Amino acid sequence: MFKKVLLFLTAACIVTFMPDASGDTSAPARQQPAAASSDQTAAARTIFVAILNADTVTLEQLLDPEFVKMLQAEGLTKHDFLWRCKIVPGKMSKQMQLPPEDTVKFALALYDGNAQVIWDLMQEDEKKALIEKYGNTENAMKIVAQHLPEEKNAIAGELQKNMVLRNGRWYFAPDKPQDVIRKIKDFKNTVARQSSKEETAESFFRAVADGNIYLFWQLCSPENKQMSIAATGSESKALEELAANLIADDDVKAALENPEQKKLLLQHAVQTADRNEAWVHIDGKWYLDFRAFAKQSK
Repeated sequence: MFKKVLLFLTAACIVTFMPDASGDTSAPARQQPAAASSDQTAAARTIFVAILNADTVTLEQLLDPEFVKMLQAEGLTKHDFLWRCKIVPGKMSKQMQLPPEDTVKFALALYDGNAQVIWDLMQEDEKKALIEKYGNTENAMKIVAQHLPEEKNAIAGELQKNMVLRNGRWYFAPDKPQDVIRKIKDFKNTVARQSSKEETAESFFRAVADGNIYLFWQLCSPENKQMSIAATGSESKALEELAANLIADDDVKAALENPEQKKLLLQHAVQTADRNEAWVHIDGKWYLDFRAFAKQSK
């Protein structure tokens, strides 16, 4: 019943990085960063909640020190890894077709075994189908409740694969750290092509297709970058905020793989940027002033 949702939660919360056990399944308020716990069950839930809420502060506190050393040895930082959690809420909301807040509630209810919250957030056609199959609402909810322990165990199992015990404390660490590091480096080493408007437009869509914040950042005008850094306090924080809004788009990826669709897509992008006076040309490279689009839309 929840197989599709479960598979997505696993992918979003764990593979994305390749990326208190009460009954309250409402979206928790942001709290002070948690310390690593000696209780694996409690630590797993804390990590799960932090991922769902894109809480990089807590995840940073729980990140495996040995994995941090591996990142540093490759010239990477904790933020190069942690920004990816910013992607999760948006991806989940889009996939599950629920508002972001409800998506978090649903995921936590699935993990905590709260059948009532699950039922309240299910699509009406799903409820109707279950009621028709099992006779009434009460029976349908019982079936939902029966599946929840299995779903929680599956999610917890995947979380625990991405945890490591150090000096009696459980930390968050990717199951295959070298693969994760290689993926991060591939993203960071992608160089934008910007010698023409068409090249910049294509680089832009490739950044959108892959959710590559580093490639997207290269295309931002210098003034855009300065403003983002001023607003967030640092380039790493600016990239982290960008990650929350740049979700890999499979439709764009498919369009880029179709020559005719790609041609139309790039033509439209160049014309739209022309119309909004969004191009910035510096030292032979074309950049995009994304503020220009916002100005024209007002």
